[in-house]
Amino acid sequence: MEKFYKVEGYAGYVKNPSTGTVLNQNVKEISSARARKIRKKQKQYDAEKLEQEVSTMKEEMKEIKSLLRQLVEK
Repeated sequence: MEKFYKVEGYAGYVKNPSTGTVLNQNVKEISSARARKIRKKQKQYDAEKLEQEVSTMKEEMKEIKSLLRQLVEK
């Protein structure tokens, strides 16, 4: 296994000398980031769903208005 070096000034971070990548070893921080990502995706999904529902309702309202006009004209 390769030896990783601590990154000065950043607790919980290590650097792989052969690839130059910096890794976060703080499990709590990683879990928190994953939870934020899931919440963000859920919020985006909810917004898209709401947009679709509003669009559907607009179309249905147009249809209702059209039917009401037809009834009034008779």
